Amino acid sequence: MVTIGDIAREAGVSATTVSNVIHGRANRVSAQTVELVNEIIRRCDYVPNQSARALKSRSTKVVALINNLESRDQDKFMSDPFFMDLTGAVERALRVEGFYLMIRAVSTGDELVEFLRAWNVEGVFAPGQFE
Repeated sequence: MVTIGDIAREAGVSATTVSNVIHGRANRVSAQTVELVNEIIRRCDYVPNQSARALKSRSTKVVALINNLESRDQDKFMSDPFFMDLTGAVERALRVEGFYLMIRAVSTGDELVEFLRAWNVEGVFAPGQFE
């Protein structure tokens, strides 16, 4: 996997310069450098690491959709037509805004709290009732 550091070394610039190009802050970088960095990015098929971005920005861009089910029903929750329609609508709306969807089934309020403590989600859709 190619990193910003790899691109910076090849271009002969700092990682900050590469980051400025990636994030559209080209006014801080010469046009020639922007062109060189973008060429290296294309050639190397660079894809930003979302985990690294989340650590740096403290923003995961992840929203959770929680389905509250009895533990015996958790294997079947994806076949529920209402839940699948809801999931599709939520995912499309989030995608337009640059967010990602995480889906989780839980059986208890304690399990929900444990999930929320473990994952740094930006928001939660929780249709249904939790005890």
